[in-house]
Amino acid sequence: MKKSSNCAYFFHRRDYCAHFLRVMKLTLLLLVMGVGSLYATSTYSQSTRLSVNMENGTMKQLFEEIQEQSEFIIFYKDSDVDLEKKVSVKA
Repeated sequence: MKKSSNCAYFFHRRDYCAHFLRVMKLTLLLLVMGVGSLYATSTYSQSTRLSVNMENGTMKQLFEEIQEQSEFIIFYKDSDVDLEKKVSVKA
């Protein structure tokens, strides 16, 4: 009488094999994502420093000042932002 190993039984069953492969793919994906996050560095937006001093300026002037001092581009909907609102900023 020949003994069959549990491993051989496991891999001959089609549904178990499919489940095993799905688990291995997910494990590999999570491993790659985890290793990739170890090499993340600071980006321009995180390391950029701005200096803005504005007394009674408009929101439009504030946005223009930020865009001049950096490489940021500010997008907004005219209906959502009151561009003529007076603001004082010291940052």
